[in-house]
Amino acid sequence: FRPPHKDFRREQSVAWRQLLTNAYPNISLLSKIYHATYDDKCPLCGEHPTLYHVTWVCQKSKVLPVNKTPTPEQWEAVLSCSKREEQLKLID
Repeated sequence: FRPPHKDFRREQSVAWRQLLTNAYPNISLLSKIYHATYDDKCPLCGEHPTLYHVTWVCQKSKVLPVNKTPTPEQWEAVLSCSKREEQLKLID
């Protein structure tokens, strides 16, 4: 995977590294830590809210890139991209 773009601010670089290591805060992770506060379901569609799901797959999201057939290969390609604009799509 690619390092964060050289022009990123520190918090953007941290977010990018968290995505690459599957440590980015997400509902699935938070539900394991705070059982009473977070449900282990995507609030938009009811699916299991993995990091991959909430940042790439959920078809009910209004902030994700429009992609009717998202695949793991496309996700890997974005994580491997060195272009600033592409990296920002996932962290902003």
